[in-house]
Amino acid sequence: MSKNIAYPMTAVPLTIGVTAHRDLCPQELPRIKQAATDFLKELRAEFPDTPLRILSPLAEGGDRMIGQLALELGLELAVPLPFDLNEYRKDFASDESKAEFDLIVQQASQVIELEPAGGFTLAKVAGGGEARDVQYANLGVYLSDRCQVLLAIWDGKELPYPGGTSQVVNYHQFGQMRGVDGQFDRPYILAEDDTDLVFHIVCSRRGDDGEPAEGLTAVSTRLLITDPERHEVSALPERYRQMIGRLGEYNRDGRDLDPHSLANPDYLPGWTPELTPDSALDNIARHFFTSDALASRFQGRYLRTLKTLSFVGLLMTVAFIGYADLDQPLMIYAFLACFALGLLLAWQAGRFQWHRKYLDYRALAEGLRVQFYWGLTGVSGRFRNDFAHDNYLQKQDLEIGWIRNVMRHVGLADEVGEHGTSLETAIDHWVGRDESGGQLGFFRSRWHRMRHAARRTNRIVRVCLWLSIGAAGTLAVLQFRMDDATVQALLVAIGLLSIGVAVRELYANKTAEAELSKQYAYMYRVFRDARLKLDSADSVDKKREILRILGEAALDEHAEWIQRHRERPLEQSSF
Repeated sequence: MSKNIAYPMTAVPLTIGVTAHRDLCPQELPRIKQAATDFLKELRAEFPDTPLRILSPLAEGGDRMIGQLALELGLELAVPLPFDLNEYRKDFASDESKAEFDLIVQQASQVIELEPAGGFTLAKVAGGGEARDVQYANLGVYLSDRCQVLLAIWDGKELPYPGGTSQVVNYHQFGQMRGVDGQFDRPYILAEDDTDLVFHIVCSRRGDDGEPAEGLTAVSTRLLITDPERHEVSALPERYRQMIGRLGEYNRDGRDLDPHSLANPDYLPGWTPELTPDSALDNIARHFFTSDALASRFQGRYLRTLKTLSFVGLLMTVAFIGYADLDQPLMIYAFLACFALGLLLAWQAGRFQWHRKYLDYRALAEGLRVQFYWGLTGVSGRFRNDFAHDNYLQKQDLEIGWIRNVMRHVGLADEVGEHGTSLETAIDHWVGRDESGGQLGFFRSRWHRMRHAARRTNRIVRVCLWLSIGAAGTLAVLQFRMDDATVQALLVAIGLLSIGVAVRELYANKTAEAELSKQYAYMYRVFRDARLKLDSADSVDKKREILRILGEAALDEHAEWIQRHRERPLEQSSF
């Protein structure tokens, strides 16, 4: 890509889904709106680097009120609809309601018309009954799957209606939607969930038995999480606050990059500036380049610091030997100066989180790579679990749930359309036609590079150890025939060689040379086997199934990679 073409990232928002009753009591509306306003303003004030995005279907009642509020506060508004817009308007009671809906929709940043689910056609949906209920359930699933916080204007009562407010809340927190035979249930995940947060505004409803559920007070608010059962918390839990903060940190770091130097087609073969502009694929590519550039930036800082600390450690050893064994009293000052420098470097690396950022941004880039190629090869939208973020990093710390939130936002499968790239060409870009291209070539070259690095470390360690043994043997045999200067020189050599071994092994451990060599070898074999299976597949569907499995294998391996490296932080004891 030409260097004079800017390709800046776009900030990733915190998405707030809205589910609400239609028949709210008019006298409660001002206070409900104020409660929602206060909540949104608090989020915006606490996380200034993370814009807010409201996801509301604009149904009559609470949905529409929050949609209008979003526009008043200058927030982005996206409007998902359960089916065709014209069909959806039939559910509104009056011409005034339809006109109000149309006015808000015109000001929304995006309108998403969901395709009929459950095997139903639009004609069936128009007839009402089960087909229409399923589409509303599908809408509730869409809202929940694509938001990090659910704003629920809800009376607190559990009702079985599919797609109703109580069922959307249940799905958001427990992954189950009643009344639709489990067809939308999430796969069970036996780990902490990072999208179970609900801001509940308690409401009454018009008609008989319209009071809130027992124990709840109308227009009161509460935060609900699951741990593992639903319970109320008095404030946003620290782990969620940290996760949202990481999202803002990514936006802030991305803004610091030069937009003219981001996009490099060599890093994402198959991408061009003309490929589906202003689409989901373009958005995925934009954030891939951003996260890849950030990972390279912080990896460089981390590795430079690690190398410098290793060298400082050697200087400390030399200074101490000079002071203790060579009778050079001034060397103690050199020792203390090196120690202070090492402390400063380790503190700086910890203060600015270079190691953690490098790992997070690399994990995000690799996840986005899978999402991009799934979209390019037509995998997305064909399988229930086709979202790369569904289980990615689910076993790791909740704080890195922000990575899944980025992937949710930038890689919506239903927005990936025709891109003009043949399946075979897309496969060649991702997997590679031979061992010189695609991920196949990448993992092969990295495997050989890390294998050589691990072998180099072993050679250095062996040479140093044998030299140390040789020097020690020489001392054992000839020390009484040597002058003091020669003995001191051999002692210094033994000390330096020993510390050299320790420093090299520490560096190899921190960079995980041996483990990475095995990982790259494993991934090379995975992509090689996938290439063979793709060549023998006799249908497009089989090839897409292979690509789906390949992507899942890559995501699993990246998750293990980040966990492995997170256990090797740069500490002050490293030198």
